[in-house]
Amino acid sequence: FIHWGVYSVPSWRKINNALFGSYAEWYYASVYGQYRNNDDDFHQRNYAPDFLYRDFAPLFKAELFEPEAWAELFKSSGRNMWC
Repeated sequence: FIHWGVYSVPSWRKINNALFGSYAEWYYASVYGQYRNNDDDFHQRNYAPDFLYRDFAPLFKAELFEPEAWAELFKSSGRNMWC
């Protein structure tokens, strides 16, 4: 499966298989939510103190998104289920 969103900007998640397989999609929950995974240390080291998760939104540009190429790749791989 492919998930792609604002969480792709930091593109980081501390490896912890006990917590959601360490997917980057859980970046917000692990930094700010109840599922703390020490990701707040990463966030504090790499972003300004007042930099919030919503501040990633304008940085998510998807400039390399090529839907036709992706569709062709999935088709050629035999992919037959779409969500």
